Amino acid sequence: MNSSFKSLIEQYPLPIAEQLRHWAARYASRIAVVDAKGSLTYSALDAQVDELAAGLSSLGLRSGEHVIVQLPNDNAFVTCCFSLLRLALSPCWRCPRNGRWISTR
Repeated sequence: MNSSFKSLIEQYPLPIAEQLRHWAARYASRIAVVDAKGSLTYSALDAQVDELAAGLSSLGLRSGEHVIVQLPNDNAFVTCCFSLLRLALSPCWRCPRNGRWISTR
């Protein structure tokens, strides 16, 4: 493992879904994401992620399942990413601009 990668792992030891909770606790009122419609603080983003994750879970989605996602690059995309990761779902991204598939598998 090269030293720059090792440094990143040491700096961010939590899985990304858990890292958001850490950032929300530490930087609650700071801006996390911005798009053309507005911005979200870390605490607002974390709350939206919890809400979407609960909704996805109530639909019966379970850890390891694949989910097709087609969203523009905006706050909803970020919320969706973290929600899927929080539930350990495997996203398959469909880029709306060029219609290409991007699989995380």
